Amino acid sequence: MVALLCYIRDGDTVVVVALDRLGRSLSGVIRTIESLTEAGMLLKSLRAAAVALLVVALGVAVARRCGRLVRR
Repeated sequence: MVALLCYIRDGDTVVVVALDRLGRSLSGVIRTIESLTEAGMLLKSLRAAAVALLVVALGVAVARRCGRLVRR
């Protein structure tokens, strides 16, 4: 991770399979995401994108801030 943070530049996009690959704990993942965004990097999670596509394909919408799933 240190090598990645030294190599990437402002405006680069970091692609990960899943957000949990960015740290060993939730606080570590959050710290890594904050470091990337503060440095001007973009972050893309392939698994999150796949879940979003699946949600659209199944006609399920996430409603309200609580994140409750509602079947259409």
